[in-house]
Amino acid sequence: MPPERRSHPILGTLRGQPSINDRVLSYRGTKYVEIIERWADSKLLSHQLSEPEYDATNFGPQCPQHASAQGFDVSLVADVELPANLPPYDEFECLNLVVTVPARVHEGARLPVMVWVHGYSPSDINPRGTQLRRNREAFSMHGRQLLAAVRNADIEPIVARSVEIGKPMIGVAINYRIGIFGFLVSEEMGIQGNFGPAMCFSMGQVTAVGESAGGISISTLLVAGEGPFFSKAIIISGDPTLRKPRRTPWHNQMYAKNLKMLGLECSSPKERRVRILRTMPSEELVSRLAMAQYWYAVIDGKFLKDEVHLGKPGAGITPWVNKVGGTVFKTTVLDNPTVFDRLQSAADKLFDEQEKYKLLAQYVLTPVHDESTRRSGLMELLSDLRFYLPTIKVAEGWPEGWPEGKCHTYHFHQLNPIVGAFFNRASHELDVAFVLQNFNKHFPDKVVKSAQRVSDI
Repeated sequence: MPPERRSHPILGTLRGQPSINDRVLSYRGTKYVEIIERWADSKLLSHQLSEPEYDATNFGPQCPQHASAQGFDVSLVADVELPANLPPYDEFECLNLVVTVPARVHEGARLPVMVWVHGYSPSDINPRGTQLRRNREAFSMHGRQLLAAVRNADIEPIVARSVEIGKPMIGVAINYRIGIFGFLVSEEMGIQGNFGPAMCFSMGQVTAVGESAGGISISTLLVAGEGPFFSKAIIISGDPTLRKPRRTPWHNQMYAKNLKMLGLECSSPKERRVRILRTMPSEELVSRLAMAQYWYAVIDGKFLKDEVHLGKPGAGITPWVNKVGGTVFKTTVLDNPTVFDRLQSAADKLFDEQEKYKLLAQYVLTPVHDESTRRSGLMELLSDLRFYLPTIKVAEGWPEGWPEGKCHTYHFHQLNPIVGAFFNRASHELDVAFVLQNFNKHFPDKVVKSAQRVSDI
């Protein structure tokens, strides 16, 4: 069998794509479960993908999302243009994998596995491609039709790097249901939720790596079910309390909010409303909803049995925090015209005068400073409250001698060298570019070396 073809006992023969100087082979768009219907549990695939072989050279469909979502997400790293030929949206075919393996490996070799769990923004983001614009000149990222390093399935460079340094591994990038398709809960419709975060892993030599919402999903698995589900975890800018699982009454309110956006709040009888929601085309559904919504897992008594708390042990874990992770709140918080009035009101309620002054002065948020300075200070405050503090608490709460592994904490302070809204800041998602090795061609040499050191860990 030619090297780019591999045989799987269930999926059959898969034809992959050689890449990166023929160091690795990628098997793209590999379906791993079936979605029978909207808001129903998926089922593991139990049949061959295609006869006589499956073409795994193209990236698979992605979960439907708002049309503006991808552009917002990638803008956190750089000025971008999204290409027109992105992989299609398909609600029922979006659960697919990219499996990248070293091209030259002995048959039967037992290699460690890295599972990459992408993140997404408040607005259901999982982009697959972009072009960066730097100094007003557009350039492509290695000709790939992927979003290089930002919430994507392009794990080829990091697997190639593992081969280069003599520590070969297998990389698996997993697509999962996001937004309303993965997290909607409704007692009225009998929808139990947790279709997005309830992913399955087997222990073995598996290291789960996730950033932002992907990190939230992994850290949620650490405190859920009958785990551990993996031997190690690297959680980049996303602990379970960042989007803390909510109980059903909260989700019912979220359901009502979405009914209103869809114009169905007054639709009766109930059966008609339910039928419309279950049959509305996915593209129409996401286009009629607000771009920015925060979706949460549900405490259902099964997958998630109770409240999530920081510091609960699981597998060996490496929480990772960005110096300025608060850049992710640019649209929802930082650009809000009333944000400083609301901050002042909250400070008045929570602190005495001395405490309030100390806080506002520490983060240059007092009225004597200009608006630009105050917004930078607010970004630092958000970063500390929503990313830095939880990371520290996870490390502090880790029991000494816990048999499943140790907790190591990393701090990412590398400044963004790419032109964009957060140029020269240690911005949210820049860490992904370092870990996955996708931006190295466009980094200065000194930054490339830093990125390689980060990835080699």
